[in-house]
Amino acid sequence: GPLGRHVDPFIGTGGTGFGIGSTPPGAQAPFGLVRASPDTTGLIYEIFNHFGGYYYHDDVDGKIRAFSHLHMQGAGAPDLGVIGVMLARKPPHQSCTTKFDGCWASRFSHSRESAFPGYYAVELESCKANVELTARPTAAFHRYTLDDHETYLYLAASHVVKDKSCANASVVVAAPDGTSGAVALSGHIHVMGSLSERFGGVYAHFSGLLTAPPGCVIEVGTWGTNGEPAAGPGTTAGPGAGGWIKLAGASACAGKLELALGISIISAEQAAANLANEQATAPDFDAALAASIADWEAVLGNAAVVDDGGAVPELATKYYTALYHAHSAPTNYLEAGRVYLGFDSKVHRLDDAHNAYASDGSLWDVFRSQMGLLSILQPAYLGDFVHSLDLMRAQGGYVPRWPLANGYTGCMIGTHADLIVAEAWAKGIRNYNLTSLYAAFRASAMESQREAGRSDVADYVRLGYVCSDKSSRSVSRTLAYAADDWAIANMAVALGKTDDAAYFAARAQAAPRKLWNSGRGIMCGRTCAGAVDCPPNDIEWGTLFTEGNAWQWSYFVPQNTTALAELMGGPAAFLHAVGKFLDRSFDDPSTFLPNPFYWAGNEPDLLVPWQPALVPGGRALTERITRKLLDKVYTTEPGGIPGNDDYGELSSWAAFASWGFYPLGGSDEYILGSPVFAKVFLAPLNCTVVRHAASPADYAVERVVLNGMPHTPPTINHAQLRNAVIEFFLAPARH
Repeated sequence: GPLGRHVDPFIGTGGTGFGIGSTPPGAQAPFGLVRASPDTTGLIYEIFNHFGGYYYHDDVDGKIRAFSHLHMQGAGAPDLGVIGVMLARKPPHQSCTTKFDGCWASRFSHSRESAFPGYYAVELESCKANVELTARPTAAFHRYTLDDHETYLYLAASHVVKDKSCANASVVVAAPDGTSGAVALSGHIHVMGSLSERFGGVYAHFSGLLTAPPGCVIEVGTWGTNGEPAAGPGTTAGPGAGGWIKLAGASACAGKLELALGISIISAEQAAANLANEQATAPDFDAALAASIADWEAVLGNAAVVDDGGAVPELATKYYTALYHAHSAPTNYLEAGRVYLGFDSKVHRLDDAHNAYASDGSLWDVFRSQMGLLSILQPAYLGDFVHSLDLMRAQGGYVPRWPLANGYTGCMIGTHADLIVAEAWAKGIRNYNLTSLYAAFRASAMESQREAGRSDVADYVRLGYVCSDKSSRSVSRTLAYAADDWAIANMAVALGKTDDAAYFAARAQAAPRKLWNSGRGIMCGRTCAGAVDCPPNDIEWGTLFTEGNAWQWSYFVPQNTTALAELMGGPAAFLHAVGKFLDRSFDDPSTFLPNPFYWAGNEPDLLVPWQPALVPGGRALTERITRKLLDKVYTTEPGGIPGNDDYGELSSWAAFASWGFYPLGGSDEYILGSPVFAKVFLAPLNCTVVRHAASPADYAVERVVLNGMPHTPPTINHAQLRNAVIEFFLAPARH
């Protein structure tokens, strides 16, 4: 489509070390359950490179292992990558069907590979077959073009991203239809990946049909756990189960050779219902592709660049690709008939007031940027996600920290659903029960929970901090809990709970003060006895912090940057320290190891480039640094996302930087920066963002005008963006 042509799904599929985006490049509908995408391997399978299944640089000496149908989206953990399908010349044989890469892995080349939103295609060098993929929310559509040789289609039900994570699988391969030649397929996999194993795993079911011309299918068969192939239609089960279909060459298979698979986490019968539901409006590959393209054009059109102002084309590619990735999650698990699998492992029907049951994603990550982006571009979906969190609470007992499919992963720290809900409510997104969610948030803030609560919360309640001699990551936990308390206080205000509001607001403000060490100029731990426990240096992760160091975490006081600046010696001292911290992040562009200064590739300090604007005299620093990060750290290369995208979180940061403002997660406020395009229209808010500048390279903002009137504060709230024109007047860059 006209907007989708700017998207490069291969951005985020490469990189090195901690700079791998881990985004699958395959086909997905916006927020769709199905992510039909290739899984690759290098000469040696390095799992760290394959959290999203595909690693761009595997084309050098690696292969495509299979095309699978459920994927993690930019997360830093190996899971899913299930229900593999592949074409190959080699016939099934016990020596290879039991291998991790099977009989079917194929070399490939980027010169014969392409992708755009809703579509992926590649030529498999081993069998000279062309594979095309597209997707609807709960179904995948494959189209194959063969050469003149006989080819095997392999259905590796036990295929996974993480080796040995298939607990069980099954396949049913029917006999070819005597009239049409079509072959029906169904089965399941029980996957126990790095996250899903924490709640008993995910069951993914499939049901579908290979449509082939009469005479194209020569033979079908299956194999079991021992890998021994058995010719003929049949059923097989076990951790290594799979099926195969022998196809004649191009002459016999000319015409429509397509595979359509419905996917479900409920049952094979539900997978069949999902496929029927999708095919009611998209009966074949071309129709499904057209529908997917239309969906993505609508999504991208919600924030279209009306005038690029002479910006280099790479900026449009970065921007629209960021929007594309930001709309990949949370995953909509609502299936045909408006049913979903709850956290109680029971099937429920969603009420008619909501249109999605959404799961997946680390709330620790996405509260910072992506939820704010959805509040602008997809407010109804964000409301449905919040309602889904409440359903998880009702059916599972607790609000999750990182939901995956229908289970609690318990990953990361804090209870940051608090911040997501507080922000949604403050912005007027309210299609859920705040009272029930608030009760759950308050309980987790006061006492331990079996799932997804706050570790060592009793000490935090008693002392105002988590004890470093009792709990690892105590500084990060304390600061995270304080931010969560701020969100709870704001929700208490909304509900008229004045005593709670005062109590939690006081806790939120007091906790950072208890950790600040003026001698070291960083946040330090404290023991239960009150002794100061500082790290040996400022740049090592150590035991006090989560995925970061003292410098990166010492700025995490989103509830009160002004108070943080005072702790650090006042605005001037704060700006000096934060400026050095930000500027030194460009000293070493390598991403092989975490950046010891500002780390754009991980979440703890994502707010820091925007915080100077909240301090007198700091707006120039925010304008300069956010533009430099967008220009230097986000690129159009495969490694162009500076770290795991975490279900669209880093991509959302880039989208906001392009607009010139950024959400203060947990509130209705946005911090002003400097936009990059001459005009962007945010359709859901009827908001136009205008940039007046002599040169595309300018970033220094002289003044801001809102609806024709001067706007001097460093922030703007959500209500002010509605039906608004916000204009940024730029001068030549400050030096």
